[in-house]
Amino acid sequence: MNGFLLPQVPVLGYHHVHDGEDTFFRTWPASLRLQMEILLQTGYVPATPGRLSGLKGTERPAERLALVTFDDAYQDFRQFAWPILESLGVPATLFVIADAIGGWNDWDDMAPRRHRHLTAGELRQLHGAGVEIGSHTRSHRPLVRLSNSELESELRDSRHFLEDLIGGAVTTLAYPGGAAGPRERMAAQRWYELAFAVDPGPLGPLCDPYLIPRFDPCFHQGPEDFLAQLERQTGGNHGPR
Repeated sequence: MNGFLLPQVPVLGYHHVHDGEDTFFRTWPASLRLQMEILLQTGYVPATPGRLSGLKGTERPAERLALVTFDDAYQDFRQFAWPILESLGVPATLFVIADAIGGWNDWDDMAPRRHRHLTAGELRQLHGAGVEIGSHTRSHRPLVRLSNSELESELRDSRHFLEDLIGGAVTTLAYPGGAAGPRERMAAQRWYELAFAVDPGPLGPLCDPYLIPRFDPCFHQGPEDFLAQLERQTGGNHGPR
């Protein structure tokens, strides 16, 4: 452990946002807008990971923070998601697979359809517009299956490549598939300030900064279900005393 914990806040982890036929990890654009409106109307303050990393231990956030993140860096983020987020003033973090930039999701054996990833130029434009860029490793291979040297390369090389690409710091990581054990956590700590996993089950007021829980709102698209999941993800942190 790195000696401190963070307050648990809701972290939304989207994948696809579009209105096409493919429903695989897909949120409809209208659902995304509604979810962001619910987030804002119920008093949550969308924040960047840097705002979260500034909180240590038992320090309760002065606001009801929430993070909005997207995995894989698909074209549909630029086409559908970012215009909605930008219009509402909601910051976003985009976790990029370094080796997939400008390519297709051929790495994904589960995907029923091919989807195009954002190009290097588009990522630079989005970063310039305020989107925070994080690492989703080099190849999206499950880290728990890799050798120590392969693990190190996936984390180190993706960070260096993305920093060179955008001309800025890349300090956050999302584990592929959300899977990480003690070895992967320790490796992430060597290269990043924060690392995001998936929902591990029961949540409390604090979380490990290298195993931060997230949930995918594509499974909670009804307003009541989405709001209930948000409340569950607060872990007992409800803003100012």
